[in-house]
Amino acid sequence: MKVIRWLDNKLEEVLMVLLLFGIAAVMILQVFSRYVFNYSMSWSDELVRYFLVWSCFLSVSFCVKNRISIKIESVLHALPERIRPWLRAFRHLIVLIFCIIMIPFAVTYISQAVSSGATSAAMRIPMYYIQSAPLAGFLLLSVRSLQALIRELKAGIRGPEMTADGQVIESSDDGFVQDIIEVNVEEEQVVSAVNEVREELGEEPLTIDDDVIAAAEEAAEEHAFRKSEDGESAEDKAEEAAGKGGGAE
Repeated sequence: MKVIRWLDNKLEEVLMVLLLFGIAAVMILQVFSRYVFNYSMSWSDELVRYFLVWSCFLSVSFCVKNRISIKIESVLHALPERIRPWLRAFRHLIVLIFCIIMIPFAVTYISQAVSSGATSAAMRIPMYYIQSAPLAGFLLLSVRSLQALIRELKAGIRGPEMTADGQVIESSDDGFVQDIIEVNVEEEQVVSAVNEVREELGEEPLTIDDDVIAAAEEAAEEHAFRKSEDGESAEDKAEEAAGKGGGAE
């Protein structure tokens, strides 16, 4: 179970880090070999190109999983919050159907490479190692699209999140923005639980805004107090200086 959870959370990240590290290492080695030993490796450009192909196909599922794909949501944000999860689910369904259609073509692409026995020009490695990247990419993308589809369907059935005072919390398909929203929802839930205890004790309820306002008022009072002290001390010094000047006359 832990292995499956780790693969679900880290598979694309680990593979992409290894591939990008390989790209950087090969390019540095090529530059060092060319300018230090005056020798150019014929296979370096080819290996970097194949690493880049794999990185591109893996990055698609990574973006879908983390909800960081490039998208235009102007129309989506103009619609009510209750409708948005269903439209996102429809979008993920389209992507899932596209992957299901493309997987057989990717399998055919690999089988042709295997039957032909083609190899790369410089490294002489079997081309099906490189041509298997589309199949791996579409398989991972279908899994991530299915996960996103289920997530949005659950969100649509559950309905929009509500604040403690009954206001609708707008969701986002941006992974980073949604993380911030989820943190704010958790803060609201904590404040609500604390208020239940305070209500049982007969105390006034707390809100995040009240805490912020109280801290701001305290800081303003302290600033005003320090300013008044500085003003009084300046007036005392002025009177003292005037007294000295009058005594001198």
